[in-house]
Amino acid sequence: MQLNHLPCLDSPEHAEARRRELQIPRDQAAAFGQSAVDAILQGDYTNARGQRVAWQPAI
Repeated sequence: MQLNHLPCLDSPEHAEARRRELQIPRDQAAAFGQSAVDAILQGDYTNARGQRVAWQPAI
């Protein structure tokens, strides 16, 4: 399978557009990112119902 390298689409304008779309404070966005890293490292997370979701075996 051949990989096709595409040009980078990142820019300050794109970042600002995403911030406006999300409309969440930077510290909340950082907390979401940290929770994703924690879930990756632990192999599970707790959902909104308080249930443990072990997703690592599925990948």
